[in-house]
Amino acid sequence: MVTCEVTFNSSGSSVTRHAMYSAPPRSWCQQEAVRYMVVGLLVLLMVSLTSLWMCSCSSPGSGSLCPATV
Repeated sequence: MVTCEVTFNSSGSSVTRHAMYSAPPRSWCQQEAVRYMVVGLLVLLMVSLTSLWMCSCSSPGSGSLCPATV
């Protein structure tokens, strides 16, 4: 809740008003930042899983999920 009091110079009297404001909608910049953060985290996850998969396939006795080498 916001309270505003205005005092008039000519008469010296004041008026007080109270107002309720709902939360402002998310701005376009905030929505874009969240979108880029999610995409960045997904790319990081994919790169991490790919490098983990490559490291596990390079070890001797690797499992059946590794591609066959020619």
